[in-house]
Amino acid sequence: MKKPALICVGLLAVSGIVWPQLPRLGILPISGVSRDDGENIARLLSNEPHIRSIFTVVIPQISTVNGLDIAPEPAVWSIIDGELIGAVSKQLSLDFMMIGHIQTLKDRNVIIITLIKTDRLQLIAGGYREFHALGDIRSLLPSLTAKIVEASKHDASKAPVLAAFPFTLPPAGISLQEAEVLLQFLMIELANTGRYAVLARTKTVKTALEILETMLTELPDIDTIRALSKSINAQCVLLGNVIHFEEQSGLFFAQILSLENVTLLAGAMVEYRNITDGFHLIPEIGFQLTGVSSGRTLDAMVWIAGGSFTRGSGGGRADEKPVSTVAVSSFYMAKTPVTQKQYEEVMGSNPSNYKGDDLPVENVSWYDAVEYCNKLSVKEGLIPAYSGSADRVVCNFSVNGYRLPTEAEWEYAAKGGNRDALSFEYAGGNNPDSLGWYTENSGNQTHEVGSKSPNSAGLYDMSGNVWEWCWDWYGPYQQEPSPDPCGPDAGEERVARGGSWDSASEQVRSSHRGHTNPRTRYKDLGFRVLRPIF
Repeated sequence: MKKPALICVGLLAVSGIVWPQLPRLGILPISGVSRDDGENIARLLSNEPHIRSIFTVVIPQISTVNGLDIAPEPAVWSIIDGELIGAVSKQLSLDFMMIGHIQTLKDRNVIIITLIKTDRLQLIAGGYREFHALGDIRSLLPSLTAKIVEASKHDASKAPVLAAFPFTLPPAGISLQEAEVLLQFLMIELANTGRYAVLARTKTVKTALEILETMLTELPDIDTIRALSKSINAQCVLLGNVIHFEEQSGLFFAQILSLENVTLLAGAMVEYRNITDGFHLIPEIGFQLTGVSSGRTLDAMVWIAGGSFTRGSGGGRADEKPVSTVAVSSFYMAKTPVTQKQYEEVMGSNPSNYKGDDLPVENVSWYDAVEYCNKLSVKEGLIPAYSGSADRVVCNFSVNGYRLPTEAEWEYAAKGGNRDALSFEYAGGNNPDSLGWYTENSGNQTHEVGSKSPNSAGLYDMSGNVWEWCWDWYGPYQQEPSPDPCGPDAGEERVARGGSWDSASEQVRSSHRGHTNPRTRYKDLGFRVLRPIF
């Protein structure tokens, strides 16, 4: 397949030129749900402008072709029936097939879409998104299909052919089904970079890999790897290994080996606190293996693995007490406060007093920050977290849209999440000059984000530069807080944390609490965003 030609065709189609030889794409009914729902989602996919711009879409709505059942089997959704694809493709003259599945993992719902080149059974591109209910899928498809179409433009025709082996597993803590999902995610991440010609996992591969069923707790030997890879004409192989520790924590290892001389081409290792974290960290593994970023806003965010921390300070102000242990779930947090460039791209205006693309946005109210979160969510095809207006704004913490951190999430992140064994006064250490901008070093103005040292979680400007809005109404801490506390149900002022360029060193401590009217706009008051799920 010559991808550059495919790109050209797509551009011509978008520009309105009629091109009679667009590649033909068949979209199979989505598996993992009822047949009607699967066909309806396929119809939605077929109508996406990104798809129709480069493909002629064929029969997305029917489940049989000349007597062949083309609905994938839910039990083997990650293993593609190569013979079926070949038969359907021949009958309908298809160049590509789009295959999707909906999977429930723990309490999460995920839609997974893969684009397959039919003549090579090669995984060209793919994407996956978490959703709350089936009705949410429609809002996710524009960004999902845009990502797949963009990734399909890579020319992997000269890239080494890669086969993926099953992850080896510990005796407990992660199931075979969960490992298969992780593997599918990782294959998609690798395919999207164009660095490898990733083979789809077909029934032929599954049959060859059945001899590994007794090896799921240990890596297969190199002779076995070579024999199986030769049978599917692979030049290199992806191996994954999960090491599980107590309390559901562990490590994901991944390696890509060259089969020609048995050398290690790339390796990756990522820590997880529980298996749900693992689903979020697969893009990081893909980045470590290829050096290619996924291109999402998440590239500018840091994964904060959930855990417990000591909230407050015994030596601080009265409202920082009682000091207590607080449990917080995992989330993504932006590495820096929202910049003026980021704000203007979403909101169309820049209210800041000190102008500069890379300076933090300021002069924004709490309501401005909430509106930004919702608009950014819509822009990226995510489900907005906020609804309501004025003092009746409510947050749906179960959706995947951007939002402000809760006060507990903010302090947990400022203190390094579960990475810090030491208790620092400021976000990353005990020397505020190296960590943030405050009255002693700011020159009475904001500074470019990320220009001071980060904390151990990789977050910048958590001490100083601008105050950062949080979700919570301001109020006293509870003596025995529940997990993931989100503050009082009502109040007069919202919490702001971190201090600013106009704050004394005492105010840029990680435990210090600020608060003001949510309608307030100050030239030292901004915010950063959080995402709870991918």
